Amino acid sequence: ANAILNGLLIYGNTISGFGNWDTTGDDFHNDGVFLFGNNAGSQINAPVIYNNYFLGPFGACCTTAFLYLSAQPAGGTGSTINGAYVFNNIFDNPSATNYPGDGQIFDWASGSFYYNNTIISANSLGGSNDILVYGSVGNTAITAENNILSQGSSNISWVSGTHLLTDYNDFYNTGSNSTAVVFNGTYYSTLAKWQAGNPDAHSVSGNPNLSGTYIPLSGSPAIGAGIN
Repeated sequence: ANAILNGLLIYGNTISGFGNWDTTGDDFHNDGVFLFGNNAGSQINAPVIYNNYFLGPFGACCTTAFLYLSAQPAGGTGSTINGAYVFNNIFDNPSATNYPGDGQIFDWASGSFYYNNTIISANSLGGSNDILVYGSVGNTAITAENNILSQGSSNISWVSGTHLLTDYNDFYNTGSNSTAVVFNGTYYSTLAKWQAGNPDAHSVSGNPNLSGTYIPLSGSPAIGAGIN
């Protein structure tokens, strides 16, 4: 009980092959990186997750996310994850049928920072978000800048809670049932609707036009759209 983990670094990995963990009894939580505290009072402080390549497709069952940060300060185990830094990662799920149940990233933590990530989903008809923030159990804010958010049922979804800063991102979503942002139950189908009185004043919306190695090609709206 009350264990505290500081200084966790996860970097330089290729994480794939999720279907290898499928079983008839659905025994495993087939996530890429799953951080959670198992006892009341436990803490994970400022984990740093960077330069990783998360590649789908997922298996047939029981995957929450490529990256699952699962603190449960209210109604759960009483654990916390604070101030995670997630940057320079690629999250790519090319399958429109086998995709994570909640999002490419599922943030059930507090005060996370997301910078310079490329998040791509083949599924734009429903079922999977690019970033899902489950703020109802203690998430105070996230910062998300310089990210490419491509396809998904939504690019960013806040279930509830508050947000600190999202800006300088590229939102791209073409599905007939998809939306740019969901915030506290309100659906903003386009970036322009979300920008009206809300964050992402400098963000852009358009096909990032990525190469096979995830580099924006000539004409990509993502070129020059970020901030240092």
